[in-house]
Amino acid sequence: MTREDEAAEAEPKDAATREIERLRRELDMLTTGGIIEVAVRNPSVSEYMEHWEGRALKAEASLAAIKTAQVAEDERFEADLLAAYKGMNCESIARVLSGRLRQMDKRAREANRRADAALALPIPGEENTEGEKR
Repeated sequence: MTREDEAAEAEPKDAATREIERLRRELDMLTTGGIIEVAVRNPSVSEYMEHWEGRALKAEASLAAIKTAQVAEDERFEADLLAAYKGMNCESIARVLSGRLRQMDKRAREANRRADAALALPIPGEENTEGEKR
């Protein structure tokens, strides 16, 4: 047998050995890898994961922007309060704020009453609070 014949005969064995090694590595990955490592090998799963990761990153960026805007708004509110109540003592400020809170509470109760009235749908055959049939 010539050297070329030996090389030609050894080549299929090398290819088979390489394929066996590749399959062993793949089997090892499938049996010891985590769910993510296995799942991303499927293009559909990979695209799905990229989609949701992108949405999560976008949501995190939006949340950060909202938090930044809220901090700026809180700082403006504090500055406005300081300017509005400059020179007043604590008791005067407390009285003014207490009055404003009472007004807001009254408006909120009225709005809730109107909303409840708007949502109260008559049920045929039932009596209302005055004892009349609806």
